[in-house]
Amino acid sequence: MIKVFYDGACYVCDGEVNHYKKHKKNIAWVNIASPDFEAKQYSLNNNDLQRKLHAINSDGQVFTGIDAFVLIWKTLPKPYPYYAKVIKLPLIYSLAKIAYACFARLRVYLPKKTSCPMPQNNQSKNTLSSGNKKTW
Repeated sequence: MIKVFYDGACYVCDGEVNHYKKHKKNIAWVNIASPDFEAKQYSLNNNDLQRKLHAINSDGQVFTGIDAFVLIWKTLPKPYPYYAKVIKLPLIYSLAKIAYACFARLRVYLPKKTSCPMPQNNQSKNTLSSGNKKTW
């Protein structure tokens, strides 16, 4: 069984996960926005989890970003395994990683179901021009 760590407070993230949940495969979905979630229980870092989708396979290997999607797609029924094969083609994989990185950086500005503080970078204050703190 794989475990997927997603931000249930993010409409886009939650919508994507709910789409995958319909397939009822052997995936444990872990909502990192849940009040009782503790990253250290999984030997993970909460700030990293807030920045990228994470998944852990049955061997304990951690996958992030596009690689987490590939792991999920390999687990789901057709046509998803085909998506995993296509996205791993070198040019497409490179472009997908860039696209995901852009989304991950911009998702902070998307509407949220609830507000949870954005991870702080020790080198800079993460504030918007209005002075409000960014939230995930």
